[in-house]
Amino acid sequence: MTAETLAPRLQADAPPSKAIGGSEVSARLAAALRRLPEVEGGWPALSGEQLNAFVCCDGSYLTLHATAFARALDRNAPGSHLHVHLVNPQAEDLDRLRDLRLARTRVSHSQELIDLSARSNDFARTYYASIRFVRQYQLLTESRQPVFSFDADALVRGSLSPLLRTLRDDRYDCAVHTRLRTRKRREKFLVSAFYAAPTAGGYAFVEEVAANIAEVLASGQAAWYMDQLVFYDCYLRHRRANPPLRLYQLPKPLSDWEFSPSSTLWVAKGWRKDASGIFRAHQDRYKTRPEKLARLPKTGRAPRRIGLVLPRLDLPFKTPTSPKALWSLAKGPSDGDRRIRRYWADFADRLSNTLRSKGCDVARFDWPLWRVTEKRVSKLDVDLVVLPHRQSHDFPELSRPTWYYMQQAMPWLFSLDPLGWNASGSHYPCDIAVGDENSGTFERYAERLIGGNTSKYAQPARLSRDELVARGDIPPEPYVFFPCQRPTDLSLRLYSDHDPADVVRALANWSQASGIPVVFKAHPTNPASAASQRQAAQGSNVYWSDASIHDLIPHSTAVYVINSGVGFEAMLHDKPVVTFGRVEYDAASIHGDLTALDRTWQAVQTVAPEPLRRRYRRFVDWYCRHYCVDLSHSDAAETRLSSLADAILAQPEQRVSARPE
Repeated sequence: MTAETLAPRLQADAPPSKAIGGSEVSARLAAALRRLPEVEGGWPALSGEQLNAFVCCDGSYLTLHATAFARALDRNAPGSHLHVHLVNPQAEDLDRLRDLRLARTRVSHSQELIDLSARSNDFARTYYASIRFVRQYQLLTESRQPVFSFDADALVRGSLSPLLRTLRDDRYDCAVHTRLRTRKRREKFLVSAFYAAPTAGGYAFVEEVAANIAEVLASGQAAWYMDQLVFYDCYLRHRRANPPLRLYQLPKPLSDWEFSPSSTLWVAKGWRKDASGIFRAHQDRYKTRPEKLARLPKTGRAPRRIGLVLPRLDLPFKTPTSPKALWSLAKGPSDGDRRIRRYWADFADRLSNTLRSKGCDVARFDWPLWRVTEKRVSKLDVDLVVLPHRQSHDFPELSRPTWYYMQQAMPWLFSLDPLGWNASGSHYPCDIAVGDENSGTFERYAERLIGGNTSKYAQPARLSRDELVARGDIPPEPYVFFPCQRPTDLSLRLYSDHDPADVVRALANWSQASGIPVVFKAHPTNPASAASQRQAAQGSNVYWSDASIHDLIPHSTAVYVINSGVGFEAMLHDKPVVTFGRVEYDAASIHGDLTALDRTWQAVQTVAPEPLRRRYRRFVDWYCRHYCVDLSHSDAAETRLSSLADAILAQPEQRVSARPE
């Protein structure tokens, strides 16, 4: 029997009120469970503050795949609880499970015994693949905590903490990767990774999935793809429930069957894991027991205990004293802020994991950012501290060694430095000579940001030049583009000698005198903050636009900035960039002079394209590959964090002195 011939019995023609949840589904599930094997070993107590991972397999898959999954989980998502449900285990399988000896992951197990000798191979493999969702429901109801089930042959390659925070904060019932536009019903749900929450909607949906699967398995008529058909048919009913199922779509990097190096979760479907040398090579890294922890550097004294401070991501980063800030505190972060801030937790998780792998005791402290003060930090009982969003001149009296991390031009890029970030860092002014213009880093970033209309902040849909001109966003002739920054931007206060309104006024006056139009764009997260800049920008050649920066940049002649991150993105368009403040990429930009804007314009007009192009590529490679930690590329992030951790461990006991101004 094929999965398609089973489909009619998996579809309910009853209205949602009768098909969803309640005593009918519970009774069906209870009856089916009585015909299936009993679970031995019981279900563990779980916590809602950790990743509760669940895999189900037989002894063969435990040896081939699940042990590698467990070690990858321990390495890349430490602090998790892994529950392994074994079908027909042998004594050596239980010994192998006990012999895992994971350093940072709690492991529990249960088992069941079923005679499959009279069943077909197709039924047996379907049973192994599908019974996990029945057992996941039982674990969900027993623990009353979220349960994330995975294929035993998956590989966790990065922290899942940002995802779990999103799922908890927004109260999703379930999470899975769907492909609803595909024509084949059996391919609409990819259930290699499936999250279920102990919510009313989560219980109801997973209970019906479990009931349908249990009934088919108990009947002995199961066929391959049956579980995916069950999920899709239940989804069709529960999305019409009242209230509807709150289903989170897992993005491709969290269910990646093509093994992108930037993905957090690889799922090896069918022939792909057998055909892919990439998957096998990475899985093999975890199949043998890890060697002893890496030796500590011989130089300096390795800190015994490191304090890592993470800003509270559910609170404003600025001190909530104004009415507006207090309102922000009450309503919580916006969706855009959550999207950007989740990378802070990912960075902290990965750095903690790397330091622990090198033998450090890492204590993490989640504080409101405004409470990261010198007085409070000095009371920490640690040998070295790592602080967010700060720099050495913020803590002149702090005696213990300190490193500082900061989110950079893109939300997935972070710097970690013993002095600070941007122009306060030990690397500034930047030497881009080590950057490789032929590495392909520039091209990958350009394709990702420009091709995807992606920026640190969400951008509107792309428009043609004619549409932009017709809307009055840009002039028909060549122009200069100036992206405004928020007047409260810390980068302006620390690394610019100009008030942003004065810069806008000077550019508007120059525009009137020179006849060169200037297009301004307010900061997308707070357009009202540009009010003073709008007042300063007067003249017939002045334009204000809210179009995508990836439209405004390519149609411009040059991009002028104080030290906005948009300057970095303009480099990816190979546009001349003029900076009036201090910023890392000024190593490759034209340095502007507000008192001599005609001379600045002349520099733009006469810049040689090829040397500029080469400078940009060297800078982007140095910045993204040799200086920052790129969380979107797991392998590169691991390499860079390991190098930075070695530098931290080699830190002398005395604090590094601030770089002289």
